[in-house]
Amino acid sequence: MGEVFNGDPEYVAGYQGPLDATLNYPMYFKLKNAFQEKQTMRNVHDGVTQNSVFPDVSVLGNFLDNHDHPRFLSQNGDTVVLKSALAYIVFAEGIPIIYYGTEQAFKGTTDPNDRQSLWPYYNTNSDLYQYIAVINKFRTEQGEAVYGQEQVERYVDDQFFGFTRGMVFVATTNIGSGQGLSRSITYHPYSDGTKLVNVLDSSDTVTVNGGAFTVTIEGGMPKIYHPVTSELTEEREREGGGGLDHGEIGLVVSAGLVATLVILLSGVVVYMVSYRVRRGRSYSEL
Repeated sequence: MGEVFNGDPEYVAGYQGPLDATLNYPMYFKLKNAFQEKQTMRNVHDGVTQNSVFPDVSVLGNFLDNHDHPRFLSQNGDTVVLKSALAYIVFAEGIPIIYYGTEQAFKGTTDPNDRQSLWPYYNTNSDLYQYIAVINKFRTEQGEAVYGQEQVERYVDDQFFGFTRGMVFVATTNIGSGQGLSRSITYHPYSDGTKLVNVLDSSDTVTVNGGAFTVTIEGGMPKIYHPVTSELTEEREREGGGGLDHGEIGLVVSAGLVATLVILLSGVVVYMVSYRVRRGRSYSEL
């Protein structure tokens, strides 16, 4: 996966071919507009639309933070909005990438503050760490039944963006902590009588009735709904596993021969630190 630091989707798409994949910088800027800057959520729709110029969206790297930019929370300190943005990148089409320290609510601005050391602050009980662990675990357990499925937009307005991957409905918003809204969803893949449960709160359920169901956002939190009785788990079991397991470490090499140490946490790349690779050296020498 290479890095092409440019917001023009056609320009970045030109590198997919020489490279298998790139970071999705055009989408990064749209997500920044929608969530971090709290502009209209229609920016997410625009970002998804512009993805059509890429030969293969499924291998693009979706991210909110990285070492070249002030962290999300440096501009918008609302962790609830960050949770919505994280729900988007974890379930959207592409490869979700979470920069180390996001799970610890790092708020660094410009270099070197956007690269501060993790070790003094590593807390597996932090709110964001636990949140990311839950949504990552669900995504990983469902496998191809979720990330092997097309991303379909189901509802969008200035404050709300809802989409499905397979039978999972993801509701995101930029309204922030302490705020609420309700949206009636009429375009969806569920039959009448289907009961949906929120991955983040098992007591939060809705039932499809008359071809619609209502998503009620409370406290600004995103929602991740899936059918109470569904074929998601059965499909995952038929497919089996693969790739790195939780906590395993690997290397990603990008354009310019920069190797990035990565740790896979429940199917999502969390990258830690980069090294310049000299030509002729093996990865084992890093």
